[in-house]
Parts: sequence; C-alpha cells; structure tokens
Amino acid sequence: MDSHEFHKIWVIESLPDGDLKTGTRLVEDQLSIAQSRYENLEVAHRRPASKAELIKDLENIRDEALFEGTYPFIHFDCHGDPDGLQTANGDHITWEELRLLLIQINHACRCNLVIVIAACNGINLIKCCTKLERAPFYAAIGPETKVKAGKLEQDLQAFYSKFFEDLKGDDALRAINEGREGSERTYHFRSSVGIFANAYRKYYNDNCIGRGKAARREYLLTKISENPQARERGFRWIRQMIKNALADERQYFVEKRDRFFFVDKFPENKSRFEFSLSDVLQRSE
Repeated sequence: MDSHEFHKIWVIESLPDGDLKTGTRLVEDQLSIAQSRYENLEVAHRRPASKAELIKDLENIRDEALFEGTYPFIHFDCHGDPDGLQTANGDHITWEELRLLLIQINHACRCNLVIVIAACNGINLIKCCTKLERAPFYAAIGPETKVKAGKLEQDLQAFYSKFFEDLKGDDALRAINEGREGSERTYHFRSSVGIFANAYRKYYNDNCIGRGKAARREYLLTKISENPQARERGFRWIRQMIKNALADERQYFVEKRDRFFFVDKFPENKSRFEFSLSDVLQRSE
C-alpha cells in the first residue's frame, strides 16, 4: 500500500442512537493528534442521518475537490452488508449508487481518492469497481466480514495511530491487522490498479481467446451485417474488418486503461498508470 497525497479527511458517521460512536471518538482522539502534528491537515466530521443527507455530503466533497482543488480522504463509519451501507435511520445505499458518486469525486481529485470503510463487509465496495469504466477511487481499505464495534474502534485507532507516525500505508495496514498477512487479514487493501487488472484479465479470458473469441467474432459479424451499407461491401470486407478489430486488442486495452484512470482528462496520470496488456495478463492479485 502506497501512501498518497490528500489534504482533508472527511469522517462520514451515520450510526443509530445507542451505537458506539466510533467516528466521533476517532475525530476526538487519533485525528486530533494528527492535526497537531500536521498543521495543514483538515478534518471534517459529518453525521448524516439518512441516505439523502449522506448523498448530499458526498456531493459537497465532490464540489470542494472540484472547485477548491482539495484531495479528500473519506472515512465511512456506518453499518454495512455485502450489498451496501446503512444510514442511521435505516436507509440503505447500494455499492452501485456509491460508485456513481465516488467516480465524480475521484474525477474531481484526478484519481487520488482514498477510502477507509469502517463497516462490516466494507471491502465489498470493490463490487462496484469491476466495470471497465471509470475508477471510483485510487485505493480502499475495509473489512471483509462482520466486526464488532469495539473491535472495529480498536483496530482503526491502531491504523490511524501508525499511519500518522510516518504516513507509511504498509505499516498502518499491518497495524490494523495485528500483523496477520494474506487471507488471515480482517482488513483488506484494494488498489484501483489491481482491480482494473483483475477485471480486464477476466474480460480478456472470456472474450479474447478460445471459445469466447469465436463467440465474439460471430456476434460482431451478426451486428455489422445488420447495417445495409456494410452488407453492400460484402461479407469478405466485413470479416476483414472484424479480423482487424480483434487483432487490435492492445489499442483497445490502452483506451480502456486510460479512460479508467482518467488519462483522457488528465494527461499527467499517464506516467502514474503506465502498465501494459502483458503486465495485466501476467499479474496475479
């Protein structure tokens, strides 16, 4: 896990009455200490009671990043399940709904958004990132299973305490997992690079080799043949066009990669996400 540039931590806490207010205690403890150490660090604490209020807070984060140039670090403190987050009043916001908002925020901060999800099953946020469209974040951290509130607070206090010692993300990740590695970890780190690589490799295996490639060829043949102008040119021409399209997989990969990481919007991102199709096909994560 690489540490990344950010200017402001947003703690979005939406917990029912009677629950341990772990977000509030985080702001009062570790984040207060961090502010005393890093004088330019800003911390904003929001307590949306409903889905509508949570969405409004995310829109405000997006607008601030867009118009003021701040790079946000978002900490969600809510109840969660495999399908999304729950707000204090019982409303449910799905990972897909979050995805659309987070893409806007990540776009506004040039693909620098880091997220910590203090919610059960929080790392399921990656479910909304498997589409080869735009990246909803640069990196995300969260638990894969249910975690009791007291344990969650203890773990996150350890994470932020270690992180703000020297801003080394790997050390903080080991601290939150109490030294456990691999599948033994409770909390998982997911980078947008790893998520893109896994999603593209699945697309490639399903569509670009073997039976998948043959099925894709026939699908393209059927669709193009529906065009009268294409039919006038003849099936030999159509098949040559399909052959050329299927052979240009590397260009397709570059287009998808650059769109996912906003290189088409911010050319400076090209050097940050410079990896090839062969890198992806050889990668395992």
